[in-house]
Amino acid sequence: RQVLSAPILATRGCPYICSFCEAPILSGRKIRKHSIAYLKDLLLHLRQHYDIERINIVDDNFTFYKDYAKQFCQMVMDNREQLGNMSFATPNGIRVERSDQEMFDMMKAAGWTSVIFAPESGSQRMVDIMAKHLDLNVVAGRVDMAHKAGLTVEAFMIMNYPGETDEDVTQTAKFLSEVPFDEVSLHIFKPLPHTPIW
Repeated sequence: RQVLSAPILATRGCPYICSFCEAPILSGRKIRKHSIAYLKDLLLHLRQHYDIERINIVDDNFTFYKDYAKQFCQMVMDNREQLGNMSFATPNGIRVERSDQEMFDMMKAAGWTSVIFAPESGSQRMVDIMAKHLDLNVVAGRVDMAHKAGLTVEAFMIMNYPGETDEDVTQTAKFLSEVPFDEVSLHIFKPLPHTPIW
């Protein structure tokens, strides 16, 4: 049986300045949020009129405000009878450090099966060069939290970033061997127009 899916935006904007990313250029640095009431109406409309069962939340920062993400999950759980077996994914990933155990537990209860983190490299030097503003030391603990909630975790990594050395590659391999990701997606670096690295 075919499962119909649809993308939605709950939020727009990205306050980060990762040197490889177009997100703040495309949608601004200020994060704007749809109301939970609006999202409820949208989900019900998609379910009732189009029989949508899977929602891809394509935000760049859906969990930037953790309480907002939790309110969304609670809304889904409160309307489960009308939404049926609707499930959810955040295919652009979520910020690792803007998460906690309660959020992962609620995402699982609301219909997520997996989450994506994007450390981009296992070398802190490279993460800093990318202006990712992420402390790699927090990643393993958040993966453990997601696993505890029953979610699988995928990692997005960038290969061949300008300035990357053999030692950085070795550190990334070590990082991936130590952090219990369920899946790793390796992306070859491509400079995007108007980004800082461009």
